[in-house]
Parts: sequence; structure tokens; C-alpha cells
Amino acid sequence: MFENSESGYLGKLAKGVGYLVLGLIGIVIIANLASEGGSSTGGLKVVSHEVSYGEYGNPAVTGIIENTSNESYSYVQVSVNIYKGDTQVSTTMANTSNLQPGRKWKYEAHILQDVQGDFRYEITEVTGF
Repeated sequence: MFENSESGYLGKLAKGVGYLVLGLIGIVIIANLASEGGSSTGGLKVVSHEVSYGEYGNPAVTGIIENTSNESYSYVQVSVNIYKGDTQVSTTMANTSNLQPGRKWKYEAHILQDVQGDFRYEITEVTGF
């Protein structure tokens, strides 16, 4: 699970799992790293994630997911919850088809809800079949 938070955590070590903390435009991203370089769900590995802004200032959660298996995925989806404080204000997702073994997918999950100012996101699920 990946989470972005506005609260300014400095990072911690819990139950042998490292937390990498990066500052980004007034928000802090907390990435739970199950292994060096990312987290895996089955044969799908979240290599990176961040908040990016489009041409008109609209935010999106973007990153890279890699198929680390020997099988092709006909469908892959990343699901993201968006929060203001403790309140979930939106969800977003991105999907692709035909992700081949060893290939990477650059995803963009656009945030359609108005989330001006501080917000946080959590990658809740990466699925594929």
C-alpha cells in the first residue's frame, strides 16, 4: 500500500518494512517499500508513484508498474483513494491492457475532484488478470 500525506512524517521503520519519505510541493509521500525499489502484488510491481500536474494544473497520481512475472496480463488496474484530512473525497484509477512479461506501464490516474491545497492519496489496489 502506498500513501501520500500532508502531515510531514519524518519516516519510520516498522516490523522490518522501510518507509521512504519524499517531499513534494508542500505534501509528503510515504511509500511502504516491501522490497528495495518498490512493492509487489503478485507479478505486478509498483516501481514508482508521485503527484504530477497537467497543463491546466489538474493533479494526477502517476508512476510506473512493472510486470515481473513470466505471464502476460490482459488487463491491469491501479486504484487510488484521495483524502483531505481524514475524509475521503474522491477515488481514481487507471488501467491498461496486454502488459507483457518484463514490460513497464507508465500510468496516470487523473484526480477529477477539486483538491486544491493539501491532500493525500493512497494506492489501494493493483490488480491484473
